[in-house]
Amino acid sequence: MSEPAPDTTPAQPWDPPTDDGIASLVPFASWPMRLIAALLDQALVAGVAFLAGNVGYEGPTLHPGVTNFSQDASGTSVASGWVVATLVSMALLQAYLGATPGKWIMGIAVVRTATGRPAGALLTVLRTVSHLLDSILLIGYLRPLVNRERRTFADSIAGTYVLATRRPLPWVSPLMDQRGGRIEPPPPWEEPAQPRWRRGVGAAVMAAGVLGVAFSCAPTSGTTSGGINLQCWPSDTPDGAAGPVLEEVWATGQPSTEWTRLGVTRGDHSNPRLDVTWQITNDDGTDDATFAALQDTWWATVRDARGTVRWTVSVNSAQAVDGMFGAAYTGDTVTATIPWETLGGPGVAGWTLEAGQIRDGQTVASCSSS
Repeated sequence: MSEPAPDTTPAQPWDPPTDDGIASLVPFASWPMRLIAALLDQALVAGVAFLAGNVGYEGPTLHPGVTNFSQDASGTSVASGWVVATLVSMALLQAYLGATPGKWIMGIAVVRTATGRPAGALLTVLRTVSHLLDSILLIGYLRPLVNRERRTFADSIAGTYVLATRRPLPWVSPLMDQRGGRIEPPPPWEEPAQPRWRRGVGAAVMAAGVLGVAFSCAPTSGTTSGGINLQCWPSDTPDGAAGPVLEEVWATGQPSTEWTRLGVTRGDHSNPRLDVTWQITNDDGTDDATFAALQDTWWATVRDARGTVRWTVSVNSAQAVDGMFGAAYTGDTVTATIPWETLGGPGVAGWTLEAGQIRDGQTVASCSSS
């Protein structure tokens, strides 16, 4: 008995009907499902940001891109590696399995209009970047409410549909997709049964999503350790002193804050430094070169309640003009920046500030906050 001849009909694009009955044949995801999925994804990223130690994450947003930033000791914004890794993982899940954690929880998937399969990496990147167009006045995000195929501008640009299914067809390279014949309604937009491996992956992804959302949305309690805010004014400035003379000194330090969610505590160290400022009178408008040549020394010491020196800093005029060791000169102030860890602990009540100005080995002015 001879075997039937193989089907040699060339593969045709997935071409769902375009009449008014399309929604009854293709299960397009509803707008509320898509909105909730997007917010769940953003909440997941916020939860990861908290666990990674960045408690200042902005939270859910409809604008694409990495919006989670912290600051290093110099105040420079840096992106969290954990958040970047999470965003990349979510993009890969959508590219090759059709759904991010939020979409998996809501039971929707992104597929190519031509094949009904997950979009792959290139189209996923294109679709993500195209959301910039959607975010303009949110018009693109609202478009599924009036579009027959419930597509955003990003969907139209990338050639994707968002379907209500937990069983999208498996990803296959477009070059290897050999499904033969034109697909007649109802189109095979999902697998007959969910493979066992996909059920396992889905359970892990949804668990991660729920955990991330929990850490993002859980009640937060905060504890703030007192920072430093000390000032003093010299009372012994000699009459007729020439050149810049010390007028006021203040030392300020960023408070240390710890936040707790679901029993997990993370610290906010977004600005871990101390700033010391010597305010000076400079009626003569001393320029940088003249100020540097003075070789004045500006010093400050902070003591704790027991009189123990916590830190001491001294800056000469030339160092301030040249910006050395975190110092600066602005014409009427000399400033110095000190790493927070120099203190050896948070600021407490009873700390005092001593400061002064020395010229040619002689004290021009000094003060104490005690």
